[in-house]
Amino acid sequence: MSEIQEVKKKEKVCIVGCSDSKSETPFHLKDEFEFWGVNNLFLTMPGPWTRWFEIHQITCEGGKWLRRGKEEFRGQAVPDYLTQLGKLPFPVYCQQPNPFMPNAVAFPFKQIIDRFGTYFTNTISWQIAYAILEDFKEIRIYGVDMAVDCLSPDSKVLTADLRWVPCGDVKVGDELMGFDEFPSDGDGKTRRWRKTRVTKAREVMKPCYEVGLDDGTSFIASEKHGWLTHGENVNRWKTTDQLVSKHHRTGRPTRILKMVNPWREDTSWEAGYLAAAFDGEGCLCQTPRKGMNGVYTNQLAFAQRQNPMKDTVRRILDDYGFRHTVTSVNKSDTHQVNIQGGKPEIMRFLGQIRPHRLLPKFKAEAMGEFQAMKYVPVVETRHIGMHPVIGIETDAKTFIADGFSSHNSEYFWQRPSCEYFLGLAVGMGIKIWLPDTCDLLKTRFMYGYEEAKELPFRAKIESMKKSMQKRANQAQAQMAHHEKQVQQYIGAMSAVNEIDKIWKNVTGG
Repeated sequence: MSEIQEVKKKEKVCIVGCSDSKSETPFHLKDEFEFWGVNNLFLTMPGPWTRWFEIHQITCEGGKWLRRGKEEFRGQAVPDYLTQLGKLPFPVYCQQPNPFMPNAVAFPFKQIIDRFGTYFTNTISWQIAYAILEDFKEIRIYGVDMAVDCLSPDSKVLTADLRWVPCGDVKVGDELMGFDEFPSDGDGKTRRWRKTRVTKAREVMKPCYEVGLDDGTSFIASEKHGWLTHGENVNRWKTTDQLVSKHHRTGRPTRILKMVNPWREDTSWEAGYLAAAFDGEGCLCQTPRKGMNGVYTNQLAFAQRQNPMKDTVRRILDDYGFRHTVTSVNKSDTHQVNIQGGKPEIMRFLGQIRPHRLLPKFKAEAMGEFQAMKYVPVVETRHIGMHPVIGIETDAKTFIADGFSSHNSEYFWQRPSCEYFLGLAVGMGIKIWLPDTCDLLKTRFMYGYEEAKELPFRAKIESMKKSMQKRANQAQAQMAHHEKQVQQYIGAMSAVNEIDKIWKNVTGG
């Protein structure tokens, strides 16, 4: 890599990302601070930068230059992007040399890992650790809000009372249908449905993609929006910019979990007839399975003797596409009409037909296991640049968007490592400053500064503390389980060693 003249190091540094609060960066304090930027921020934000960081994997495969396995980065060909980085008049830290960047400097991964370990999930966490390593006395973070997931205003989310509401109409305090962020440790070890409350809702500008799916669905989402996907018999979170991978070329596209088909509330005569029939002679049963914590059987049915009313109900159900079966009740002339299709169709019936008596009986938590109705392949993603989107945050960190399983925080897996190194810096006496819009280290009032500004967050912080304690307890339980397994393996190894000794004594070998 080329030798370049380093800017004289200062005692303070501003680490700047691409989110909205980047506009607060105090460039007027250039005599006091270094300014570190990331990725392609230089295209839209000139300033007195002192160092740049593009530490993602850059490779050349078959004559094509790729960034993280892709030929483009935010709509720009990788060679063009690298060429522009190479023209910056300051050092650019990266993984490996490439012919486009004479200003490239090897990022000191080994030094940092030797000092701090390997708990890194994004560029920002590496930068914070590097700033600690270089003995900066103050670290400020801008443009790293790590706050909310973002969808276009016309994307619809499913409310707890089974309505589809545009993201642009969602307000703080609204209740949505959500689910567990990660599988539970109980029976089935799966995610479960739950009701969740909106804690944030605001419009922001984000780099976005238009996503097209195999079933004809298309939507706009920010590049780091989280989706629950399925592959190799495992469900895992992926961000929008990860939905199309090299596996598409080999016929293995990413598949997103679809939970329900969206519906519209129906106010027709036919819908009213169904609502009255099920309110009068129907039942909604959400019954816990005996001996299986968190597992429920859901049933929606209507009972009636053979008469014109039963025939009319069945005809309307057919017209609406509700599959159903008819069974006799206790060998009498009363028949029970059962809605088929499981939880997705029960929710569609209640949400579309809206029977006044049965609908209030519906409980999100009693839906039990979170099982997809189908896995829908991603066909394509197209980068569309900066786009207005709605950021929604819920206390469960999840919700249902356009029928698909969605995460409410685009930095759900990146935030912890950043908070770890910020906390480490505070513990070492380094001054930390974060904008109010930043969701990192929201418990920072405990360190004795900006306390007044944090007062509105106290209720949220208490909730966060409970959530963190719950996760810590789960982690400890998992560690205990793994420790038990380790001891079992050690015991098995001891037994095998004894057998080996006996064999050698018998055979002389």
